[in-house]
Amino acid sequence: MDSDTAVVLWLAYRRWKRRKRRKSRRFNVHPIRRDRMTHSMFISLYPKLREHDEKFFNYFRMSITSFDELLEIIQEDLTPYKKILFRQ
Repeated sequence: MDSDTAVVLWLAYRRWKRRKRRKSRRFNVHPIRRDRMTHSMFISLYPKLREHDEKFFNYFRMSITSFDELLEIIQEDLTPYKKILFRQ
C-alpha cells in the first residue's frame, strides 16, 4: 500500500469516526444548560451575596456599587440581540 492510499484511508476512517460520534449524542440540549436559568450558581448565589457586602466582595473581588456600575456599562452587550426583519 503506497502512502497516498494510506492517507486517504486514514482520512476516511477519521471522518467516519467523527460522524459516528456526532450521531451518538443523547441530548439535543444538555439538561444542565437547559436548566441553567433556574439552577445556575449565579442565579441562586447572587441574591444571597448581595445581602452581605463582605461576602460579595470576596466572591466578585469588587464592591456592590462597582459591580452595579460595571453591569450598567456592559448590560447591552450581555442581553441577546433580536434581529428585526423587514419585508419589502
